Amino acid sequence: MRLSLGPRREGSQLVCGQGRQTPVTDAPARERDHMVAALETVTLVLGEDSPLPERAADVEDLVRLLRGHIAQLGASTAPDVPALLRAQQLCSKSVPMGYVASRLHLVRLAEATQELTAYVEHGGPGANSK
Repeated sequence: MRLSLGPRREGSQLVCGQGRQTPVTDAPARERDHMVAALETVTLVLGEDSPLPERAADVEDLVRLLRGHIAQLGASTAPDVPALLRAQQLCSKSVPMGYVASRLHLVRLAEATQELTAYVEHGGPGANSK
């Protein structure tokens, strides 16, 4: 499988087959854009119809995207939030060698990104407003 990381919309968001079903209404526009982009990447990994990437380069590309989303979302989150700490811990690990281990790491990173996105979206306790 070769993942398509384009085409891109204005604001460098990935274009996925289906749009976001629930609007993000309480977040500022830039933060919302980060959340939408993060959720689109998460869907590429965790979506029911999304097969696991076949190539190691595809795994690396997705991991790089997820790490970027976590960094962007972390800027609007208090530093001691468990969802952020878990995501940062996974980001600090290198992608393991081997098919199963690397895909498992990718899935865990996508789940951590999803958890952090939900926290930021709902403005959990201690979230910074920007």
